Amino acid sequence: MNVKIQDDKKDKILNLDAHAHVYTHDVPMKGDRLYSPKEEAVPETYFSYLKDSALDGALLVQPSFFGTDNSYMLDVMTKAKETQGAPTFYGVVVIDPDISMDEMRAMKAQGVIGVRLNLVERPLPEFSQPLWQSFLAAFLDLNWHLEVYIEAARLPEFAQMVPFAGNLVVDHFSLPTSPEQLSENLQQLLALEKFTDIFVKLSGAYRVFPQDSFEESAEKCTAYAGQLVELLGRDNLLWGSDWPWTRNDTGQSYSDCVRWGKVWLGEGFARFPQKLL
Repeated sequence: MNVKIQDDKKDKILNLDAHAHVYTHDVPMKGDRLYSPKEEAVPETYFSYLKDSALDGALLVQPSFFGTDNSYMLDVMTKAKETQGAPTFYGVVVIDPDISMDEMRAMKAQGVIGVRLNLVERPLPEFSQPLWQSFLAAFLDLNWHLEVYIEAARLPEFAQMVPFAGNLVVDHFSLPTSPEQLSENLQQLLALEKFTDIFVKLSGAYRVFPQDSFEESAEKCTAYAGQLVELLGRDNLLWGSDWPWTRNDTGQSYSDCVRWGKVWLGEGFARFPQKLL
């Protein structure tokens, strides 16, 4: 199956929210999920936040409680493409390693640019298996990045084991427990020289400091943001709102997330790197 992939936005500098979710309770959730969201995250509400914040669109991330059923997110992305004046959306999916190349190409045509592995509280996949090696090799043909959500203590082991040589995106400040750990982990990743490039999302500060309020956690992450700028450079940092703040949906607003994005990265806080598109 040959899918013609066109994206007339790729030559334009886009200001995107690099980490957000959309979902409704009408979509079946997987049985072994770790949690169920209390409220819905409907696209229309999110569209209004993007518009009010003068953002071009977002990188939508498949919620873990839907498992590998990406249909709702992909449908939202497709409808947005067909609607004049709607935000520009790209997507990060969750898929099984036995998915066909045709299915992945079809997802790319819909705007998918990456695949996420949520490994928090989960064992590492069997990366030595041929299935996983072929799966990850296919990302290079598609120019997809690999996004990983994992505890900071396990990040170096993951980076050593994963057979992937493309762009790596690390979620939520890399979940460091100290400035020393953040610096040591990233230096280890850079020393591997196996990834095309390494990016870190400045998102979900409350996930880094779960015992603190939103404002307190965002303030504490300011130091981490400075470290990351020094270690990776501004162009390798992605701001994300993490809307609608699943499992921690109180104490913050979308405008608060935008405000902290500007604190961490300045006025160009939402500029999205062309090399990931």
